[in-house]
Amino acid sequence: MFAVLVLSICLFSPVYIAQRPPPGAIVPTTDDLRRLVATEELVLVNFYEPSCEECKAFYPAYSELAQELVQADVVCVSHNGPLPEYGVSSFPRVLFFRKGSPVLYDGALMQDELYEWLELNRQPSLQQLFEDNFEHLTQASTGATTGDWLVMFSTEACVDCKVAIPVLDAVATKVKGRQNVAVVDVEKNPQLKDRFKVTQVPTIILLMAITLYSFRLGKMYTYNLPKMDIPTLKAFMEGWYKNVRAEAVPGIPTPFDQLVENIVDKLKAFVATVETEGMVTALTGNLIVMVTLAGIM
Repeated sequence: MFAVLVLSICLFSPVYIAQRPPPGAIVPTTDDLRRLVATEELVLVNFYEPSCEECKAFYPAYSELAQELVQADVVCVSHNGPLPEYGVSSFPRVLFFRKGSPVLYDGALMQDELYEWLELNRQPSLQQLFEDNFEHLTQASTGATTGDWLVMFSTEACVDCKVAIPVLDAVATKVKGRQNVAVVDVEKNPQLKDRFKVTQVPTIILLMAITLYSFRLGKMYTYNLPKMDIPTLKAFMEGWYKNVRAEAVPGIPTPFDQLVENIVDKLKAFVATVETEGMVTALTGNLIVMVTLAGIM
């Protein structure tokens, strides 16, 4: 048993709301929700819509669960339409925030099943990878010993990435002990961005474990399906990846690799300038660069 603040975003009409909250309950706005998630350690959020009959049917079970978990506030807020900020496009939707980190519930709207899910998700299952631990944890270049890794490259400003986070965390819980799910912020980890040639976010790749393919062979598979939901991502990890062309896992770049890449980039820029502005302009603009590269080599 653990303490959790339960916030029911009921999204019903004002009259309906007035009949539901217990005495003293607050009725927050979405701004209140943001502040609550930022300040409370554990917050369970149930998103409702006014016309949703399934939402109304689920409310009694959810309210009873709230009373069993803790002396919690169960409050309602009216909101029209989806909430893209939280990836809510259909109702009811249940999200569980652990110190601000959300996970999406995709089980049956039953009290016992939801309670078991809360116990399993008390801590985030989605991992964060950085330049200083990526290779150590994934063993991507040396032969995997830590299982398969589904990795999403993201940025803090990417809305689609934020929507995907609770979905990925839910997938991570389902495959825990067999496979791994992680996220990499490419703005904070530019070397990983360059290594995997990430040009857009979110980009998701699957790095395979030695039980299926040796990392020495460097196999990875890019997720390019239109859906970003729990069943589809899980199916991709469990076998659908075989329908995707395998790519080589880039090795850890050496200083020489970086030098060669810089030279190639400069040559490409030179050719592009020749094609658009002529040889004289290209030679004039790139002379200093070419001399500098020659000096380095």
